[in-house]
Order: sequence, then structure tokens, then C-alpha cells
Amino acid sequence: LAEKQALLAAVSGNYLFEKDTAYQQLGNYIHPSQQLEKNLHRTHLSFRTNERGELTMTSIYCGAKAIHHSSVKVIAPDGTYQQTPTAGETYESTVLGEQIEKSDFRLGEDGGVMEFIYRHATEKLKLEFQGDRTYTTQMTPADCQALVAVYDLAHLLDFIHEMQNEREASTVKIRFIEKQLAEEKK
Repeated sequence: LAEKQALLAAVSGNYLFEKDTAYQQLGNYIHPSQQLEKNLHRTHLSFRTNERGELTMTSIYCGAKAIHHSSVKVIAPDGTYQQTPTAGETYESTVLGEQIEKSDFRLGEDGGVMEFIYRHATEKLKLEFQGDRTYTTQMTPADCQALVAVYDLAHLLDFIHEMQNEREASTVKIRFIEKQLAEEKK
């Protein structure tokens, strides 16, 4: 645990940490290349992990006409692909005539898309945003590398969180046993 916490301290400066304590209990780490201000008006996949290592992918569509997308397919050059299930919730808005649509997918509920991107990060991946209509674009190398970095960080954070939980559970058990032993001695 100490080794992994030291690793986290060494790498956490490579990410942006966002947390508004007024409404968030957990903050999120994002890759600097995916900072919101750098990605306005761009259709892409965005990745973040919270402090517990829970990884989330957001599909963001920006265009002149709504497509009402609720699923994303990622296709490798060899034709293999992974596709998300239909998103439970999607968010749509219009800003200055531009349609903006977003759908969130958590790791494990993403149809294997994030792991697929991780394994094929050095390849030219095609994205299909699927809804009433389909919109196709290329995934940028920077977005692929952002996923790899955030994916690795999420696994590190998850490991640390699990180890802390195990340590707390062990401490409770030890206290219980010590209390029982003290009572038996009386």
C-alpha cells in the first residue's frame, strides 16, 4: 500500500484534479489534454476517474443537427470493434445553434469499449456515435493516450482504495479479537 501511495504521489501531478466541495464528495482526475476548455465544439470521447478509481467515459457529440446518440462503437483498422450498450441517461442541449449530446458509461458497464481502446491505443480507431442517425469520426491519438493514462491511474486508485478498505476491516477484526481476549482474561 505504501509503495502504491508513493507511486500515486509521483504521478498525480500529471493529471488535472477537479473537485467542488460544495457538491462533490469525490474529485475526478482527468488527462490535461481533455480539459473542457481545450475541447469545446469537438466530438470525442472523454475519460475521468474519481478518487476511488471508478473510471467513466463520456461520449460527446457536437454538431449542427442532433443525432440523439445513446451508444458508441469503436472500430479498429482490422474491422474488430466494441460497442457500448444503450446509455441509461443522455444529456442534450443547444448552445448558440450547436447541438451538444453527452452519454456516460462506467467501466464494466461500457460493453468493453474502454478496454478495447486501451488494447488498440496505438492504432487508428474509428468512432461511430449511434442514435437516430450515425456520426462517424476518427479518435485522435491524444484521446487514445488520455484513455491509457487515466485507465492506468484508475487501476492504481482502485488498488489503493481496496487496500485501505481491507486494512480498516482487519483493524476492526483485530480490535474485536483483542476485546474478546481481554474479557476472557477477566
